Amino acid sequence: MKETDMAIDKEQEPADPTNGAEPLVHLDPASGVLGDKPLPDADASLFVLVVGSFKNADETQAARQHCVHDLEVLRARLFPKLRLPVFFLGAVFARRDDAADSLAQLASCPKAQKGTILESGIAGRKSHGGHH
Repeated sequence: MKETDMAIDKEQEPADPTNGAEPLVHLDPASGVLGDKPLPDADASLFVLVVGSFKNADETQAARQHCVHDLEVLRARLFPKLRLPVFFLGAVFARRDDAADSLAQLASCPKAQKGTILESGIAGRKSHGGHH
């Protein structure tokens, strides 16, 4: 989720986290409009945007450009079932299209590192997504 996203439980009782019925509420900062869409269920895949390959966190941070300011310094051990660089700039998304949108924004970076989207499922399946 992005910092402008928020999950809201519309029911009085605790919701079943596996049914995916809770909405994701998103505030568009430009328009001030609130929108919502359902969250994926607990068995849904996560999509990891991976940009660059670095030996340590300092090297990763030094490579950060203004156009990738939304990406975080992440490490491979956070995703043990995926083959990832030791350190990389990245983000985790619940929806492939959100990851693809973020990857597409890298095109505006004059010196952007190559980016890719990897899928991490509950059962450990993985697939290579779009490349930049």
